[in-house]
Amino acid sequence: MSATNLLELTPDELVARVEEWGEAGYRGRQVAAWIYQRGVTDFAVMSNLPKSLRGRLLREAVVQAPQLDERVGGRGALGALAARGL
Repeated sequence: MSATNLLELTPDELVARVEEWGEAGYRGRQVAAWIYQRGVTDFAVMSNLPKSLRGRLLREAVVQAPQLDERVGGRGALGALAARGL
């Protein structure tokens, strides 16, 4: 099983993923706040999360900027974004 890139999830999808793991929804909002508001990508630093959740995040998730394919539409990053409808 490959790790889920949390940056590819919306905050609501991130909350749903954490709930699927048996955690309360507010834990997903805490993870989203660390990532989207504070810019933290290291789960070990997310001190208000239980150790068990940080461990699961370490095993099953990553926070990584998506790779853009410069070949899409021949327009570099803008072409890649346009191809994704963004």
